[in-house]
Amino acid sequence: MKSSKYLFVFLLLLCLSAFAAVHSIYWTVKDDSYVIKFSGKKVTGTFKGLKANIIFDENHLEKSKLSGVVDASTINTGNGVMNKEAKDEDALDLKNNTTINFASSVIRKSSVGYEAEGELTIKGISRTVIIPFTLEKNGEDVTFKGHFSLNPKEYHVDKVNAKQRREMPDKLNIDLSIPVK
Repeated sequence: MKSSKYLFVFLLLLCLSAFAAVHSIYWTVKDDSYVIKFSGKKVTGTFKGLKANIIFDENHLEKSKLSGVVDASTINTGNGVMNKEAKDEDALDLKNNTTINFASSVIRKSSVGYEAEGELTIKGISRTVIIPFTLEKNGEDVTFKGHFSLNPKEYHVDKVNAKQRREMPDKLNIDLSIPVK
């Protein structure tokens, strides 16, 4: 009888520890507390509408995967006219492309944290990018933070303001801060 009690306790602890190990690698974005910000010469703004699938295990990066979809119509430059023009054919072309997508193929350790290499798709054009990121922990609060640059013209995002024919800069800086639970 005693041995079956110990066996039961052992199995219960084993099951609970397995749940804890699995639970710690699956992350969900905390509501709308994330920031997706872009900046470049004569253009700044943010995006909302993030849907993400985050599987991240610091001890087993080979099992980790990051993917996200952003609703491109949520672009906010702080200027209503620029927001409208950013949705036009020369910019994000929302009539034909409603989302911006990223899916990692490899996650690896770097000298400053981690790197997610994968496909970034804007306007239906996919390019391989590397997104350096860190995992910041403060008690139970965990935040993925990343920064990378891209050339929007490589995705055929050519104009900041089509009416004034202002060209899109050759470099946009992208800053990500994604609190997770």
